[in-house]
Amino acid sequence: AGLPAADALQEQSIAADGDLVEAERAALVRALSRSSGNVSQAAVALGMSRATLHRKMKRLNLH
Repeated sequence: AGLPAADALQEQSIAADGDLVEAERAALVRALSRSSGNVSQAAVALGMSRATLHRKMKRLNLH
C-alpha cells in the first residue's frame, strides 16, 4: 500500500527541487570561497551579473 503514482511523482519533484536549490547554494558558496568573498569575481566565474548573484544570495540567505 504505497502512494498513488501521481503523489509519488510529486514527492520526487519536490525532492529534486530541493536538490537543485542545494546544488545552486553549493555552487555559489564555492565560487564565493574561491574569490575570497569578492562578489564581482564570483559572478564572473559563475557567468552571471553581479546583480543576479546578489539576488540569488539574498534568496538563498547567503549574505
